[in-house]
Amino acid sequence: MNLFRLFFEMLLIYIIYKVVFELVIPLYQGTRIMQKKMEQFKENNRQAPQKEKSNPGKGEDDYIDFEEIN
Repeated sequence: MNLFRLFFEMLLIYIIYKVVFELVIPLYQGTRIMQKKMEQFKENNRQAPQKEKSNPGKGEDDYIDFEEIN
């Protein structure tokens, strides 16, 4: 009976070890890495100036003033 209990406890310790070191720790590290990358991405977007979209066919020289005719 004592041998079965020892086997069960060792198996339980092994399962807990595998879950912690192959699931919990990598998941925690991956989350931290993703948070750092998201912060860097947000900083880069804040620092980069927004480029205005322009129509290549129309420039400021092509503008014709509107005149009202009575």
